[in-house]
Amino acid sequence: MERTRFLVLLTFLVSFVGYSQTIFSGTVLDENNVPLPGASVLVQGSNIGVATDFDGNFEIELPDGNPL
Repeated sequence: MERTRFLVLLTFLVSFVGYSQTIFSGTVLDENNVPLPGASVLVQGSNIGVATDFDGNFEIELPDGNPL
């Protein structure tokens, strides 16, 4: 259940990113709005990924032509 909520939140955040951006950043939170340090964030369909920092923040460079 917790994993499903995380994926829904991440999908929601990704859906608001413009196509022209090459850097995507955000914060991963659990269902209680507590930051998740060390969470993995991956670009779907690629091997590009990062881990969140202590405050749940991340920044990831998107490949050209990524259909977010």
